[in-house]
Amino acid sequence: TRSMDRANDRRRPAVGRELGCKRQAGPLGEQGEAPFGVETAASGRASCRQCGTAVPKGALKVVASGWSRGGRIAASHHLACFVGTLRVEVCSTNRGKCKHSGAKFVKGSLRVGYTATAADDIAWLCLESAASLLPPILAQAAGWTPTLLSGFEQLTPELRVAAKRALLGTGGGDASV
Repeated sequence: TRSMDRANDRRRPAVGRELGCKRQAGPLGEQGEAPFGVETAASGRASCRQCGTAVPKGALKVVASGWSRGGRIAASHHLACFVGTLRVEVCSTNRGKCKHSGAKFVKGSLRVGYTATAADDIAWLCLESAASLLPPILAQAAGWTPTLLSGFEQLTPELRVAAKRALLGTGGGDASV
């Protein structure tokens, strides 16, 4: 039986080697999986995808996950660079999905964009996901207010209030026009 076990082990692909690929990862935005998070830089080797400079050891950095060349990558950003590129807008179509919840965007509702893997790569979150993911990160950014969001001034007064509530962690409901 021992020799049969070895033969069976050779026939079964090892975990992470299916189809000759690197470690397999689930799709981005699986329910409950955050597409980014804050961590302390363990070394000074990571470079910010926004400004290109090194993230110093011990500094807070935002790590966003994304896809590149058929695999999942982690892109580091300075906390200030990540927060500085956040944007908000009203969905103009019913196309696209939230990177966290997978919910389809509805025309007229608010969505929040963040830099994913490159300076020009914007990923989008529905307002509910932004309300659950962003307040802890934004609280660590000195001097940040929702009025600093790109696109905030173009919102109607009602949508501004909804965006402020969601991003400050004071409750974010449905924000449809």
